[in-house]
Amino acid sequence: MVTLTHSEMLRLWRAAAGLEPMRADCTVERVEGIDANAMIEPRMRTWYLRLLDTADPALLPTADVRDEIVLSPCREHAAATAVLPERARRLLELRLTGWLNPARPCLPPEERLRGLLARNPYCAPGAVHPVCCVAGRRLHVAPFEAGDIVDVAIAVVDEGPDSYTLDESILSEIPDIFSHL
Repeated sequence: MVTLTHSEMLRLWRAAAGLEPMRADCTVERVEGIDANAMIEPRMRTWYLRLLDTADPALLPTADVRDEIVLSPCREHAAATAVLPERARRLLELRLTGWLNPARPCLPPEERLRGLLARNPYCAPGAVHPVCCVAGRRLHVAPFEAGDIVDVAIAVVDEGPDSYTLDESILSEIPDIFSHL
């Protein structure tokens, strides 16, 4: 894993677009008619956020965000809801203190969770087969009992617009945004 600052990542994007001199044995003077950085920076950030949302988690920064999640019990079922912290882009695994196994997030949340809770209690989520569904930033988990807290919550995280953490192999996928011009 490598962590790059905003300016380091911008330099890589400028090089991919052919805007950075690659030779060290000559002097180059350039005058740009457009603000290339203003064109590159929003695309660079969007590209990185898309990676955080879709790429293999082994290539991305992950963290345990359990201390940032507060569970709210649902009145009608043995379930709870919570909101993912802002820095969590994608939840990978969740385990509450009363669960024997972790749950991997699933979609679509409400329909699946309601269906599981409304069925025969012997088929409902339990400590061995818990359910965690995600809708946007909202989590729906079952089962939940009073006193349960989040024991593990592993998520792909974004540390803000000034930090880009990723596996170096992904850097080869930086697009040349000016190739179509």
